[in-house]
Amino acid sequence: MRSSLRLLVLGVAVPGALSPLLYRTMVAQDENADVRVHRIVSVEAVPTPRAPAPPVASAAPHVRRPEMAPAAPRAPGRPSRPARSSRVAVLAMGDPQPCRFSHDERLQVPADAGLLLDVDAGSGSLSVEGVRGLPAVEMEVRECASREEWLADLEATLERTGDGIVVRTRYPEPGRSVRGERYARIDLVVRVPLDMPATLRDGSGEAWVSGTGRLAMVDGSGELEIRAINGAVRVQDGSGGLRLADIGGDLEIADSSGGIDLTDVDGSVTLTDGSGSVEATDVEGDVRVLRDGSGSIRVREVGGDFVVERDGSGSVRWTGVAGRVDVPRGSGHL
Repeated sequence: MRSSLRLLVLGVAVPGALSPLLYRTMVAQDENADVRVHRIVSVEAVPTPRAPAPPVASAAPHVRRPEMAPAAPRAPGRPSRPARSSRVAVLAMGDPQPCRFSHDERLQVPADAGLLLDVDAGSGSLSVEGVRGLPAVEMEVRECASREEWLADLEATLERTGDGIVVRTRYPEPGRSVRGERYARIDLVVRVPLDMPATLRDGSGEAWVSGTGRLAMVDGSGELEIRAINGAVRVQDGSGGLRLADIGGDLEIADSSGGIDLTDVDGSVTLTDGSGSVEATDVEGDVRVLRDGSGSIRVREVGGDFVVERDGSGSVRWTGVAGRVDVPRGSGHL
């Protein structure tokens, strides 16, 4: 086995808001060489020298997609614990994608009430789950590459700072492209205390989030599922389908392409959509579509108003709206 992952102390500025500029600078890639690497370029991690990886005898097993646990009762705050970090035994991880050469590790740091989870991930799948009674943040890491020498350039770190838990990833130097059977990625499964607030940035790959507190997320590409969130949610999504359920506060969505399916929102919904259908069901407050480029809009059971300010193409349909309805002239309805 190669050397263990090394924890790094990073200086991190957690953004207070999501903006279109943040998304446009999110993915770094170069089409002209051997490995394409997707990563957030607005946050820099400290590079760490790594020893060359020894040959790996066999391929990693295929694994299943992380399951989204059902919503759990909300937990009260937890007592403080001393700041320390430790490595614990490696657990097998799940991934349906090919993984010819791999390295697995599990990291853990204690977590007090009131801390923020701050994740900056690049290429690979991401799962974040809030767990009742968990006193720490646990992270399972699987580094996958089609060439064993690339494993030495893959790294994930977990560190506690003064006011948060920080997760960072490092990839091979940008400038090599991944095509066909060539790839380098890091898959993460992160478990946190129930209702811990989170700021997440994900480059490419599928992502699942459940059981956190208030959530701010920027996602580059890939399917994204968010559910059972105890607080407001803000999402900026590049491409890929977006599914949200059981949101315990206001919901803001800025989506470039891909369908949006949301249900059971305790607050109001505000969204901007480039292309793809929009389905919204069981919203306590208002539903306001600031701009919709193309694709249908269908709304059911809204406790407040339903307003579409700008609609490009596609039908607009609604039923069970308790408040005012204001949609562009010529749109249909149920």
